[in-house]
Amino acid sequence: MKTLLPSTFLQRVLLADALTSILVAALQLALTRSLANLLGLSQELLFETGVFLAGYALLLAWLARGKPVPALLLWILVIGNAGWALGCALVAAMEGPNVLGLAYLAVQALTVLVFAGLELAGIRSSVQAGGGHTPTAALR
Repeated sequence: MKTLLPSTFLQRVLLADALTSILVAALQLALTRSLANLLGLSQELLFETGVFLAGYALLLAWLARGKPVPALLLWILVIGNAGWALGCALVAAMEGPNVLGLAYLAVQALTVLVFAGLELAGIRSSVQAGGGHTPTAALR
């Protein structure tokens, strides 16, 4: 399995994603009922995604340690962020949130798409662990 040594840039992006994720998780877990009423979203959705984001933030923080990590895992993060944006669009269509809920989902979708792009750039700036290969070799 190919591993990558995360560049300083990728480490910082992963930490920023972790911080953002833990803040949203804390908000959603601490204020589930209030947010559900304010945004027109279900309590279950807010609670369950809050729990997911807490675990996701821990994974991101672990990956940002500066140690070699499986390249596949980093790619899953990029794809997962794009999937989260798609999920926000599906929730908007299926749950029928109010205007504030739509804005909340739109901000999340935009944020995760930005993180996906930054993480992709970070993967490209990282070096394949063990071989000192060029960053582009990690993309194959």
